[in-house]
Amino acid sequence: GNATFRVKGKEPMRKTKIGLIAGGSGITPLLSVMDAIYQAKDTSIETVKLLYSNKTEADIFAESSSMRSTLMQLAQPYRDSHFDEVEGEVAGSNVLRGRVNIEMLRTLNFPEPSEETIIYSCGPSAQTKAIKAFLTEAGYSETMIFP
Repeated sequence: GNATFRVKGKEPMRKTKIGLIAGGSGITPLLSVMDAIYQAKDTSIETVKLLYSNKTEADIFAESSSMRSTLMQLAQPYRDSHFDEVEGEVAGSNVLRGRVNIEMLRTLNFPEPSEETIIYSCGPSAQTKAIKAFLTEAGYSETMIFP
């Protein structure tokens, strides 16, 4: 609530611009973040963006059909402005190809670096390291990135 985030070992912080980057089964903890925002009905959150990647299009929601319905439920209150990349079918114009990179985040209107921004990433170790590296290069500080 009130855009307050608690990360283990860190002081609580207020962040209103949220970016979530999941790879494979890394979607699970990020669903928990989305669910917490949804359950709190936190209207002080300005933006939430989710990028979910996997090896193939078929893998994106093949892991669990209930995951897709969960994402759609969590997105419903924010459909117009926050979780807009969740809409539509798996295949189509909202599918980007290639490794996650800063250009993808910009295309999806992820939050820019600011005191109000937090970017969570969860997935394979190599992916989270690469994400942290390109975010740092793009001007995000250590306090904005949580792999």
